[in-house]
Amino acid sequence: MHEGSAAIGHAIVAFKAFLVVYLTNMYLWCFDGISSWPIFGLGLAEYGWEFDWDLSQLGLGVMLGVRANLSILYGAILFHGIVEPWELKYHNGDCATWSAADTPWSPDECPYWYDDETVPTSYVGHKCHALFCGLGIMVADGAFTIIDIFIMLGREFFCGSKEDPAANDPKIKALDDLFLGDKAIPTWITPVGFLVFGTSCVLIVQFVFNVVWYQTIVAICFIPFFAVAIMQGMGLSDWNVSSSFGKLLMFLFGAWNASTGEVIPSLALCMVTKAGCSAACDLMQDFKTGYLLGAKPSQMFYAQVFGACCGIFIVPACFVLLNTAYEIPSDDGPIPGIYGPVYRILAIVTMTAAGGESEGSGEEGAEIPKMTFEFMFLGAAAALTLNIINKALTVCGCRESCPAFCNLVPLPMCIAIGILIPAGCSLEMFMGGIIASILEMRDPVIGEIKAFVAGGSVLGGGIAVLCQVFIVIAGGSPPMTVAFGGA
Repeated sequence: MHEGSAAIGHAIVAFKAFLVVYLTNMYLWCFDGISSWPIFGLGLAEYGWEFDWDLSQLGLGVMLGVRANLSILYGAILFHGIVEPWELKYHNGDCATWSAADTPWSPDECPYWYDDETVPTSYVGHKCHALFCGLGIMVADGAFTIIDIFIMLGREFFCGSKEDPAANDPKIKALDDLFLGDKAIPTWITPVGFLVFGTSCVLIVQFVFNVVWYQTIVAICFIPFFAVAIMQGMGLSDWNVSSSFGKLLMFLFGAWNASTGEVIPSLALCMVTKAGCSAACDLMQDFKTGYLLGAKPSQMFYAQVFGACCGIFIVPACFVLLNTAYEIPSDDGPIPGIYGPVYRILAIVTMTAAGGESEGSGEEGAEIPKMTFEFMFLGAAAALTLNIINKALTVCGCRESCPAFCNLVPLPMCIAIGILIPAGCSLEMFMGGIIASILEMRDPVIGEIKAFVAGGSVLGGGIAVLCQVFIVIAGGSPPMTVAFGGA
């Protein structure tokens, strides 16, 4: 695609972005606590409105469009700016010690939905409603997308396909011809691979984690359905939300194994589906980048298969090595492993809610807060409504006649991502997108290189984090501490 001086120029741009982000992030790491910069004051910082100075987040925003960035910011403002402060003020407390004098706005009934002081994790506290609302949006949006795809395929089959005006662009046509013209992946590889690796997964999970074989089959069958929604989110926002779907599945598998009282089978089943969805999401990210750079999808597919097979041996070896040297998870160690306790507690909560008793859980009083499923259904209804509106705007041709207005109508998947990720990340991505849009209006050449700027920024941030991990494992620590507090 890129030849001669153009390719060299793009490589230099990406390298410069990588160098700036890497050096900046490594320098800022020396100031422990600066990542909690209260950009809107200490009051809003309690709800996640903090600027962590990670320039790679700005790079993600550069890669996204204005509409996606706005939608993510809508979700952050909705939950982290409105719903969460409102909940913590009016619906957070202990009904056991409640009296009518404590809540004059609700003197007849205890208005508390949860008590953040006693729950074992915030995921069964104030974060639970955001989690379930975001997941409801994603599942509904994924279901709408699946139905829309089948309708589109049926219409093309019976009525023929319409010519896309963008296909006349020579650059887009060249990319389409290269990407869609690659037939090196045979059609039989999908069912055969699903069968072979699925059978291996069933056998391994059954003998290693003592999981009933048909439960593993159900977990594997969930992968294609959830992967559609997650891949769409990755394509729109470049954000992998597989872990959020994993939390949702924990409630299903935890309730299914409630009678056994064992936590490990629920965790293993959850990770089977999560790992499959995450692999599909990673491949979508590779396809997205490869399409822009003119790479062949078959090469990326086989490379990921090779990497996944290597990971089977490399990842456990790394875990054993680190677990020998450090305690994992650890509250004050170099490897906190925060997702381990979160998933474990969610499994215990679902087993307790379904009437089971967790063996040796050590967690009591954990239950799903009130109004949780109402938030989930409300999010699903909002997603379907927005999808219908967006579809209507596309069908009536308003996107061509009024693009500025249509960009204000949010994308449900991006709203869900804004709800699930920290508010500061949403703000940084939005800032990156706005900066890129302003520069592109002043100089159209920026539009041709912003993908390389974003790629170099993300790579620089990732390498910086990797270096920081090695420093911490070796016993190093930031030389200075920055703290923010009232006078």
